[in-house]
Amino acid sequence: MTANPVAFLAGLAAVGVPLIVFTALATPQTFGSVSAVDAFSSLEKPNAELLDIRDDVKLEGSPNLKSLKKKAVQVVYGESDDFVEKVLAKFKNPEATTLYILDRVDGNSLAVAKLLANNGFEGAFAIKGGVEGPNGWKKNELPWSPPRKGIFDGLKDILNGTDSSSIVPTTIGAAAAAGIGAAFFTEAESLLQLLGSVAIIQIVAKKFLFAKDREKTIKDLSIFLDTKVAPKDLTDDLKEVGKVLLPNGGAAEAVSEKKPKVESVTKETVVGKVA
Repeated sequence: MTANPVAFLAGLAAVGVPLIVFTALATPQTFGSVSAVDAFSSLEKPNAELLDIRDDVKLEGSPNLKSLKKKAVQVVYGESDDFVEKVLAKFKNPEATTLYILDRVDGNSLAVAKLLANNGFEGAFAIKGGVEGPNGWKKNELPWSPPRKGIFDGLKDILNGTDSSSIVPTTIGAAAAAGIGAAFFTEAESLLQLLGSVAIIQIVAKKFLFAKDREKTIKDLSIFLDTKVAPKDLTDDLKEVGKVLLPNGGAAEAVSEKKPKVESVTKETVVGKVA
């Protein structure tokens, strides 16, 4: 370089310029792998979508993309021939869509990325670590939605003290919702349903207003959920609601209570009156 700097620079240019031109004109990579953090950031782009290929989404939950105004698309990966068709059917414009593939760990995500990039999508990238991996989605504390629980599962959590929400507003809210729903029935049925809802609210207020009553009611409900046998107090309360919902039965009882007693007429009574 010291003896002939011009020759050195000419040689450097001869090697460097073609390399720069090749890099500029090269086709961008259409598949590969990225970190969970980079994938979440890339999902901010309008043409980027998250594809969840796990088969246990209902049990483990799924990524929460509400802040991006998006939802994860879920298609379970299998070796069947229709996997690609199922994924393509989920998107209106696959050729302009870049997918980020999420598996439980790394699993099949990279293979799926290559498969989809070669079958209609603009690009597809596997998320390193998946959901549970050492540097995956959860380890980076990215937004996550837990699995949904059924009504009885949620009630059991409340009764066992594992749910931080209050049972009283939830129960009263359900009773109120039942009263509102009555408006969609016919007039007669609406009145009947409304009366039933009022009866339910009265029972709820009585059972949950005081701490001692609330503790006993929760214990009764726990027994019912575990044994499917309702305690006597709970059964009696339900009967009261039944009387309101089935007024004919209640009316029959009322009539039987108001019906005058008929004294039994014996032979001696008749003889005495004749005498």
